[in-house]
This record gives sequence, structure tokens and C-alpha cells, in this order.
Amino acid sequence: MAYWVIGRMNEGISLDQAYAGMLDLDARIIEEYEGSEENLTIGVTSLKSKLTGIALVLSAVGIYGVVSYTVAQRIREYICSRLY
Repeated sequence: MAYWVIGRMNEGISLDQAYAGMLDLDARIIEEYEGSEENLTIGVTSLKSKLTGIALVLSAVGIYGVVSYTVAQRIREYICSRLY
């Protein structure tokens, strides 16, 4: 920010005017940051929702795999016990 003040002083304005401009710039940066915080919250919430959906799908696929493996083993045991 010191560069901004020195650059503005070279344009022929006083130090007080440059300092006031710098405070105005700070205020605009803070307002912009506050607005981006809401967007960040929305983005994080969206990311959490997507990751939760992926976790649910993966868990459903895993449960399906375990159940189908167990059923396949039981059918094999049942068929083998009936043959002998």
C-alpha cells in the first residue's frame, strides 16, 4: 500500500488525500471479502453435499457387493450339500 500512496503523491495530491484514498481502498477490500465469505460458505456446503452423495453411492455399492458375495457362497454350499 505504501507504493500506492507514493504513486498517488507523485500525481500532485496531498498525503492526507492519499491516506483517505487508501482507507477507502481498505473499506472496499473488506466489503469484497465479506461478500466472498458468503460465496465460500455456499461453495463448501455444495462440496460437502457432493462428497456425501459419493459416500452414499460407494457404501451402497459396497453393501451390494458383500451381500451378493454372501448369497453366492450360500448357494454354492447349498448346491454342494444337495449333490452329496
